[in-house]
Amino acid sequence: MKYTMRLLLGFTVLSLSTSVFAADDCLNPQAEGEILQCSAQKKANAENLLNKEYSSAKQRIMTTYKADKSLGDEYIKTLLDAQRGWLKYREAQCKLEAFVAEEGTLANTVSINECIARVDGVRIKDLKSMPY
Repeated sequence: MKYTMRLLLGFTVLSLSTSVFAADDCLNPQAEGEILQCSAQKKANAENLLNKEYSSAKQRIMTTYKADKSLGDEYIKTLLDAQRGWLKYREAQCKLEAFVAEEGTLANTVSINECIARVDGVRIKDLKSMPY
């Protein structure tokens, strides 16, 4: 009886762990399609988090400077200008990093996606640490 219970428990654990790994093919992508899809998902997730943090930063500024709206507006304009400049930097930096792979190829696209995800992560940390 104990042997049967252990065997049943073992199969249950094995089936659960297999389904967890199957649910996240990005842990170890093998095929080109998986690699591209995973890099695109990383990029999309990073951009989503970046947009949320940027919105949060604007909200913190508005809250902090609600007593002096004109100063708060100036701070938000400065943040917007900085973000626009940073986006230009990000695009150029990721294009530079992917330059060795021919434009339009899988390698180029994956390289750009991975770069954007990485650089967005740094920007998110920067926005979180801004003194507002």
